[in-house]
Amino acid sequence: MTQYKTISTIASALTSKPVDDDSNETFFKCDEIPLKGKTEDESRELTNFSSNHYEIWYPKPVECQATETSHSDLLSGVYEGGLKIWECTQDLADFLTKSDDDTEKTLLADFEGKRILDLGCGVGVLGVLAMTHNAKCVTFQDYNKEVIETTTISTILCNKSIYEEMDLNNVNLFSGDWDSFVDVMKEKHAGTKFDYILTSETIYNEKYYKKLLNVFRELLADDGTVFLAAKTIYFGVGGGMRSFEKALTDTKEFKSDVVWKSEVGVLREILKINKISS
Repeated sequence: MTQYKTISTIASALTSKPVDDDSNETFFKCDEIPLKGKTEDESRELTNFSSNHYEIWYPKPVECQATETSHSDLLSGVYEGGLKIWECTQDLADFLTKSDDDTEKTLLADFEGKRILDLGCGVGVLGVLAMTHNAKCVTFQDYNKEVIETTTISTILCNKSIYEEMDLNNVNLFSGDWDSFVDVMKEKHAGTKFDYILTSETIYNEKYYKKLLNVFRELLADDGTVFLAAKTIYFGVGGGMRSFEKALTDTKEFKSDVVWKSEVGVLREILKINKISS
């Protein structure tokens, strides 16, 4: 089984750039990763992710040596948790695949013919769900290139044989920092705007809010929608729904509504975000 690389190897594998002029912190630059020519690694053991009547298969997670060394699931600027399917990804998948009691229609049905961004995709189950409903284009983005190459691509390919409607010609893959991702999209894919942005567990660190809001500002269509799933409070790291709602409000560019809340266990929510019409 492929082993995830050490902190030093990951850090040197990609070029990095300063966050801004007054910071010494570095992040991986955006890299566009081609899907064409890639083949499924049949040596990898698969496991399944279930959401209502949908089942998505993905490679059993590889061991992340970097997080084992640090005793943490996240390493800022090095590894952002992409090898694990977090609780809120399940929440958002269930929200999108739940049938309306009256019409039996799911929110996924609205993805047909639309441009979808799975932001912070990790394993990629949300983007694959979008692909099963004839989206015009599905873009997968994760911070770590290794996550895209070792896991996300395999998830896409192994589900193609299950869901024939998945069109591999309409897939784009990117790794790297969000600011760099926006720059590359504007330079190489000018005019591309997403009808839906799906993202989960991406607001745990307040220092990334500016970058995340910039993705929404630059890449969300004027009439587009963001569905953001997250824990109400991230203890120990400072982020959470209320602080992010404040950041949204402070921009005076976005409006949001809580469209789902957990009823048991850890408090979790789904936020629906739209641009405010000028």
